[in-house]
Amino acid sequence: MELRTICYAFFASLFVGCSMPDVTAPPQNVVPEFTQLRYESGIALGKGYANLSASLSSANGVTTTGFMIGKNEVDLAFFPAELRDCDFSVRVDNLDNDTEYCFYAKAGNGRNEIRTRLVWFKTEAGGSSGNVPVEPDDPGGGDNSGGDNSGGDNSGGDNTGGNTGDNSGGDNSGDNTGDNSGGNPEPDPEDPPGPVMPPEGVGITISDPNFRSYLLSLCDADSNGKIVADEADAVSAITVCTDKISTLDGIQYFRNLKNLDCCGS
Repeated sequence: MELRTICYAFFASLFVGCSMPDVTAPPQNVVPEFTQLRYESGIALGKGYANLSASLSSANGVTTTGFMIGKNEVDLAFFPAELRDCDFSVRVDNLDNDTEYCFYAKAGNGRNEIRTRLVWFKTEAGGSSGNVPVEPDDPGGGDNSGGDNSGGDNSGGDNTGGNTGDNSGGDNSGDNTGDNSGGNPEPDPEDPPGPVMPPEGVGITISDPNFRSYLLSLCDADSNGKIVADEADAVSAITVCTDKISTLDGIQYFRNLKNLDCCGS
């Protein structure tokens, strides 16, 4: 009887052990994002240089990392950088002295790509360096949220004083409500902000050289090798073969685009 009880207990323990669920969960796939962007520039041995470095929150799935750098947003050259853990960096030499350059870091997995915002620096004696915030620029706020519209002349001062007849109607009620509520309407919370367009006369950034060549043939009206905001706004339809194009980055600047036809294998 005692032997039978021991056997029952042994097989019961085996059954319980086999029926327990595996509580070891597989690691989650973390979508990488940039956490830090740094630069150092100056002049050494008579030529300009720049040390560029960036950090990612995760190296999961990342196959390509590097920096796009040039004198403007159109003529950018890609400098690959080896990813070590979650960091990558590169040194760019033979830059022109006392010249402004721009750059951004990017990382991809062969299908999709993430990038930082564009950063400007100057190669000059004494050098410069900086840790660049990787958060996107705030498209809202600014002068319309405060200042003259909320206080000052419109709410107090002369309007509440001795001239009660003139101030109670007419010009004060019309001009003050018109300028403050009409000229700067509140953004629709369901309408996401559009891309930050480059300054006037500066071309937009198109990462893929084949896609950039196609867009230049489509809308570079003055044939100066760059696409400015007015030229991009004139485009309402794009038809392109993507066989030799790795990314359509830059299409976000075509704010009036209504039809996009991407053919290819």
